[in-house]
Amino acid sequence: MAEDSERFKLPLKWKPGTDLMSKMLLSDPEIMRIVIQSLLGEDVPPDSYSVAPTEWADTKGVYTLHVSQNTSNEKFIPVLVVIQEEVNQSTMLEIVERSALVCENFRILPTVLVISIKSSSKLKNDGEFDVIDHTFLMQCESKFWASKCYLFFADNLVNMNTTNTFATALFRLCHFISNPNKSFTLLHPSNTQTISLTCEVKAHKRTQQ
Repeated sequence: MAEDSERFKLPLKWKPGTDLMSKMLLSDPEIMRIVIQSLLGEDVPPDSYSVAPTEWADTKGVYTLHVSQNTSNEKFIPVLVVIQEEVNQSTMLEIVERSALVCENFRILPTVLVISIKSSSKLKNDGEFDVIDHTFLMQCESKFWASKCYLFFADNLVNMNTTNTFATALFRLCHFISNPNKSFTLLHPSNTQTISLTCEVKAHKRTQQ
């Protein structure tokens, strides 16, 4: 009983991909540095960015908005990170609407990164997204609602450029977030004054024929 009281699973609201944990992770300064400099360039100082409140209700995904205090330079554009259980027509329309709201508030089109929990998408299979050279991301047309829109699918590892430090770090971040085989455990040993949060990730097993 004592062991059970010290080790328990977090509530379902912390479920990876649709949870508070992902928003906390994307609010970490080091994670923000990886995202911002991977998408906007290494010359963009990440310490000028902070997480802005979105206050969007009834959304299908998890939205985290990074904005810069430097509003006079168009290079410091907002970055909207979206985590969706599945990328389909409905969720993409929602992303377009949220991106348009960012543009309306900040008077500049954001760069959007969509991380899909589901490893593939019918839209992707139908050729709606373009493969970017030398990277693990895909891109979709976003002329009027985003500066650029990148998409991550776990099964899209074509042309992964491991020589780019930021690209490698962003890939690992996206892969971690999109991995559905995660469980979080909160530990509170009775003989210490500490609380620890442990994340267990189960790797996919490939069957060989």
